[in-house]
Amino acid sequence: MRVIGWMVLVCMLVGGTQAVAAERPSARTQAEETRMGQHPNLTRLVLDVSELTRFYTHVADDGRRILVGIPSVDWEANRHHLKPFGLIARFDFMRRGLKRGLLVVHAKIPARIEHQFTLGPDPAGHRGNRLVLDLAPRDLPGKAAMPKRKG
Repeated sequence: MRVIGWMVLVCMLVGGTQAVAAERPSARTQAEETRMGQHPNLTRLVLDVSELTRFYTHVADDGRRILVGIPSVDWEANRHHLKPFGLIARFDFMRRGLKRGLLVVHAKIPARIEHQFTLGPDPAGHRGNRLVLDLAPRDLPGKAAMPKRKG
């Protein structure tokens, strides 16, 4: 079953990258900053990116690994910003060609993706484009509430 999940994710990344590359041959999303926050029952991972793009997630190894695929991001450039926090034990990177990459989030305990979404620029908060993932313990009953926005 794990092999099928990996194959599906790799196929999505390959297909998504070809579509993006066909639209804009020189397009390359930059991972600029990474922030993490702890909320009741959630660990939030925020990736600041140069542009909003399609991204894919997949939970593997019974919740021990969360795969985040953004076809055009080179995760190595942001490696020094990614530190263990909350449910997150560590990060790894897998290259899939020149323009494809996977960020692998290793969880301390089995986890699930509770919320995932993108946010456009927020000029008042001086924030750019963001990809947001909220991770919750896999055995948490029900759905964890979305954290309230500050301000």
